[in-house]
Amino acid sequence: MKRKSNKISRAVWEQISKTLGCTVHACRERSAALNTKRKLTIASSEVPANGAILATSEVQRQLESGSCAVDWSLVSHATGLGMCECLELSDYDVGKSRWQYDVNTFSQSMADRMTGFINEHYPKPTPVNYRAASNFMWVDMDDCMRMHGLLRGRFKWTEAAYARAAELKAQGLSWKKVARHLSPSLRANNLYTAMTKRSMSNPTPKKAHISDADAALMEIARLVDEYTGKYSVVEIANKISDEFDIANRSCCRSKIGVRIAAHPHYRAKLDAIDYDDLVRRIAAGQTTKSLAAEELDIPYYGISERIEHFTNSNYSPEWTGEETSKLIEYARGCSSKPDVAYFSTNIGSKSARQCYDKLCSLKFTGILHSLDAEMSE
Repeated sequence: MKRKSNKISRAVWEQISKTLGCTVHACRERSAALNTKRKLTIASSEVPANGAILATSEVQRQLESGSCAVDWSLVSHATGLGMCECLELSDYDVGKSRWQYDVNTFSQSMADRMTGFINEHYPKPTPVNYRAASNFMWVDMDDCMRMHGLLRGRFKWTEAAYARAAELKAQGLSWKKVARHLSPSLRANNLYTAMTKRSMSNPTPKKAHISDADAALMEIARLVDEYTGKYSVVEIANKISDEFDIANRSCCRSKIGVRIAAHPHYRAKLDAIDYDDLVRRIAAGQTTKSLAAEELDIPYYGISERIEHFTNSNYSPEWTGEETSKLIEYARGCSSKPDVAYFSTNIGSKSARQCYDKLCSLKFTGILHSLDAEMSE
């Protein structure tokens, strides 16, 4: 007699997806995280009841004896528990430093140290134990949680953040530099989109001064709303572009593309695409991003950004020492701007976007001083 499989079928996952209002991928990831959490709960019940007391006491003893840092191998030896268990159990917080993000004092090496520890001991979908991360870094736990969120791109927009971004922009800083002041991983295009949406939802009062650039953005948003559903994406872009007498036509069209991609009608169409199949077709040479955008009547900007995100998710976000060394060697050997697409194809384990971001990071931290001016901010 055939044994019944416990594997959930695709049809069942689709039904769960409809019920919860989430994608199938999101439902599967959530299920895996819950199963992992359940296993961790069962495993934690096997830890001796006095394990936390023993670990905390040993940490306190070391620090009060004049040690400048905790030797977790000694804590492990004294308690009879694993080093990671000791990091998770000790709740001695006296003397821990604070870690607030500041563009002028931010240390990428410190951030890499924390993310490296988390990725090694709590790989996805394992829930991160921030108590362990806090003890490993000897930094306040809330600050570790906040910084890890920023490093993963989870920037929380608040009234203060909007006000700060507007203040920095008014000082003449580029979008890229403003983004760097707010978060180490916030991208300029995401900042620009957020600020544009903000200005659309909270238009400036009529009596207040509106700059020509802001007025143009508001008019673009109005025309996109008016033309959506009546014309194709290409026709909308052409019609709106013709409305403005702007010398830099490509800059105008990029703003139009961003606004179209942010419109709810096109966001819904972009979210409904099977990117797994689309990326496979592009790789096989059956279509291109431009042709796909035209066939599906969706903005090229939106589909390009999502394909890039989907492609990046298939590569490890962490860089090994060997990969970094190869990138540094390649960049220093280039007589002109490094070709990240060429390097990505040759290394095979990182996307072109990841290579570009890594080059910027290496330059920002001072490791690469000889990159072309084209790579500068």
